[in-house]
Amino acid sequence: MRTSSRILLSLITAVSVIPAANSAFAVARDVPALSIRWDCGKCTHNPKVIELLEQTYADAAAKEGVKVSSGVKAEVVITDFRQRHAAMRLLTGAMSGGDRLQVTVRYQGKMFTAKDDAYNVVKGANWTIRNVGKSVYEQLAAR
Repeated sequence: MRTSSRILLSLITAVSVIPAANSAFAVARDVPALSIRWDCGKCTHNPKVIELLEQTYADAAAKEGVKVSSGVKAEVVITDFRQRHAAMRLLTGAMSGGDRLQVTVRYQGKMFTAKDDAYNVVKGANWTIRNVGKSVYEQLAAR
């Protein structure tokens, strides 16, 4: 093998391992499970919200090959939720207000908020719940 080929091969190998060694690029090996509860005053509680949040969070982790821990938990509190009736959303769109979800997450002494809303005909509560679930995953995985 010629010297120039060896040097090129060495550079390619070195560059390919840099992201794994750099913690800014490293992905968490596992993320905490979610312990979700409602605390939004008089908002209407939809039991499917917690299910969809947990499922979206687990799907986001699985997509990146990250395990959801069974023993360690992050506390997630639903602080705001509004869901338009599907017929109202389709008939009146933004005039019927919007769907929204906001959660506060506490984990390892740190706290953050994740929220999303939708005011159009197509995107409803499921859309906002999935976006919040993905956001919670991204923020906990980046720890």
